[in-house]
Formats: sequence, C-alpha cells, structure tokens
Amino acid sequence: RVAGDPIWERIVEKGKRFVSFAKYYEQGLYKVDRPWLFKLIKFTLPRFDAIVFYTPLLKNLYENYYGVPTEKTHLIFNPVARREPLKVKQAAEPTVLFAGRFVSYKNLEVVIRVFDRVRRRFNRGQLILIGDGPDKEKLVGIIKQLPSASHIEMIPKVNQDKLFEYICSAWLGIGPALTEFNPNFILECLSFGKPVLISRENGLSVQLPKEFLFDAGSEQDLEIKLAKFFDDEFYNLSLQNISHLTLSQTWENVINSHRELIYGLIR
Repeated sequence: RVAGDPIWERIVEKGKRFVSFAKYYEQGLYKVDRPWLFKLIKFTLPRFDAIVFYTPLLKNLYENYYGVPTEKTHLIFNPVARREPLKVKQAAEPTVLFAGRFVSYKNLEVVIRVFDRVRRRFNRGQLILIGDGPDKEKLVGIIKQLPSASHIEMIPKVNQDKLFEYICSAWLGIGPALTEFNPNFILECLSFGKPVLISRENGLSVQLPKEFLFDAGSEQDLEIKLAKFFDDEFYNLSLQNISHLTLSQTWENVINSHRELIYGLIR
C-alpha cells in the first residue's frame, strides 16, 4: 500500500523545495534530489503482486514515473461516511480549523496571513491550528506580530475523540497543503457535515464544489475563497451542499476491498 511519496514529501517538508507534487515530477526534480531512492523504488515496486493506492493522484503518477504496471494497481479510497454530529457547542463566529503537521508544504504561513486580513475586514473569526512539527516556533513568531494574534490558537496534538469535538464546533476545516492527497482530516470534516477549503491539487475521493477549492500558490485566491465563508448566506448554502454529497465509503467497504484483494492473490 502506497501511502504517500517518500521523495517529494521529505524534500518539501524540510523546506528544500516549495513546489506541488505534480510540478515536482514534471520538472524532474526527483532525479536531482533523491536519484538513488527513485531508482530503488522504481526497481522494487513493480515486482509486488498488488499495489494499493488510496487516490488516483498517486496511482497515476506512479504508473507514469515509476513504471508500475496498471494491472497490478488497485484503488481503495480512505473511509468517509456520514456521522451523527456530536452534541458540542457551536462556535459563535466563523472558526477555521486545521489539524496536521506543522511543516512548510502545509502552507500554514499563508493561511495565518490570509486569516488575519479576513478577520480584520469582518471583525470576527477564529483560527485554530492543532498539531506539532518543525515549523511550530516559526509559526508562533508570525502569529505574535499580527493584529489578530489573540484570535489564532495553536493546540498540541489531541486524540481522535477530542479532534471530533473541535470539528463539530468549528465552521469549516482547511486543507491548505501544496498538494493534498486524500486527507483524513478533510474527510472527517465532511463526514460531520462541515464545509471545507482545500487546495485545488488534491486527490480527494469526494467531488467538491469549486467554491471549496483554491490555488495553493495564490494568497489572493485563498483570501477570496475564505472571505466567502464569513458571509452567513454563503455559509448556509455550503452546509446544504455538504448535505447532498455522496459519502458512502465505510470502514466495512475498505476492509472488504482489502480482504477480496488478498484472497484473490492467495487462491
């Protein structure tokens, strides 16, 4: 099962490059940064009997660049099914939630700056960042210098139950990375009926309205899209859009798909 890309992810999270997954390979940077690891993966991976991907974004790229035979690849999406919202107090003002690693390619510096501008324009709103990572102190320093610093909260990693409480009380979740494959945090937000903002280069298994997508390389585009969610009418329409999405990939479906694949190999 290929859960991500060990070349691009390690390079961009250390800040050595700031480029999306697709552009990284289009520009041949994998040959410059980690040529031996690329050759090792390209030699090893096609020799497996079956290779599972959880997003077409990874599957297609690995077929094109790593020579993985299409007949050996299988697509099993991460689980996303509707959950009953938890009985927690809803935020009284627009609350934007991020949960994940604090690394450069997650684009959190941009999110913080954009939120500050939008918050000052509407004079309301809160940004909550949950997680940890090498960029934490840098982000803390940026936040301290902003007029909206008192409305931006950084919280250490929490367990799943607590994260679900934060999701259910927030207005929307954000997936701002240069490339988002099929992020569980965003799927969890959708499962609880929460709108999301996610970068346009993503491998999400759910088809989202264009209003929920933004160009990760453009602060202006993110600011325009985020500001819309501060409008009550637009936000209510967003809730309706989420309620009409098809979310039917249960854990049972995921497990059965893997079971059938394994049975097919050993018979």
